[in-house]
Amino acid sequence: MAMPSSISKATVIIAAALICGGLVGWLATRNPAGSPPAPGSETTVAAVTNPPDAPKSEAKTLVPSKADDLKAKLRASRMKQSPDDTNAVTELPVWQQKIDDIILADEEIDQKSERLLALLPTLKDPEQRVEAVQHLVNFVTDTNYATTATLLINPQTDEAVLQTLMADLLNRGNELKLPIFLQLAKDDNHPLVTEARELLQIYIQEDYGTNWVAWDKAVQQWLKETVPQE
Repeated sequence: MAMPSSISKATVIIAAALICGGLVGWLATRNPAGSPPAPGSETTVAAVTNPPDAPKSEAKTLVPSKADDLKAKLRASRMKQSPDDTNAVTELPVWQQKIDDIILADEEIDQKSERLLALLPTLKDPEQRVEAVQHLVNFVTDTNYATTATLLINPQTDEAVLQTLMADLLNRGNELKLPIFLQLAKDDNHPLVTEARELLQIYIQEDYGTNWVAWDKAVQQWLKETVPQE
């Protein structure tokens, strides 16, 4: 049947829109906002997002543990490119392997620091000792600092090692570092004697020269006034 010419295309489009709108409104009344979903819909979603048969440990096999990650990073930083093959790497030197074994060991940090201190005399080159000490200062605690202090006070210690220890000491508690500054300042033959005396003057705000009795009293009084008492 032919459509009357009096009905325009615009009228047809408007009518179609009204029909669609009415259908949408009817569907909304069947499942208004806030109403519970149709039976089985939640189960379907849950089944898709968390399949009951999926093994729970599968994801863990894809993510390395923290220890393995640390070990991998440490190994990568240690490895050196072979000069004749850019894709090859050389094995770690024995001394570096020993340091790595201590760092990665499942031990308390005090144990690690003690083992690094024991390793130092076996290392032949100053560069090796500096690397060991750089790790040592990350593990040694203030309460376990006595042996490390002996290393710092010894004027025969490599100067590069002394500088590493001194830089670390500056970040420690005043009750630890001030007495060590004083010990260093008393030794005219120590490589850090000048630096130690300057640091004492900065902290105490006095200069007692080589009057060590006066320095001892001044340091004790300063610590008494500035370090909180437990």
